[in-house]
Amino acid sequence: MSSLLSKYAIEPSRIGRVDVSSSGSSRAITASIMNMLRSAGNAEVEGIVSWNSSYASVTSFVSAVNWIESSSWDGRYGHRRELRDKRSCSYQCRRTCYS
Repeated sequence: MSSLLSKYAIEPSRIGRVDVSSSGSSRAITASIMNMLRSAGNAEVEGIVSWNSSYASVTSFVSAVNWIESSSWDGRYGHRRELRDKRSCSYQCRRTCYS
């Protein structure tokens, strides 16, 4: 995630939500993402983990979009991490993407 933030020049304080989807246990990656954000001074991050489901990636994506469209969205970025077969793909979403 740190390479994604530096590539797009996004401050860690601009992340408001982290969604992780995995076919197995994803506690280690979720903990490392949250620790990285906390060490950068961002302790107020919402997060959700969707796992052990064939629809985990869809669930985390829909959850991120629902957060962006809700009244609790404060303008910060949502970060979605998908873990499959030791590969990971990350997506960055913002409200303007879905207007």
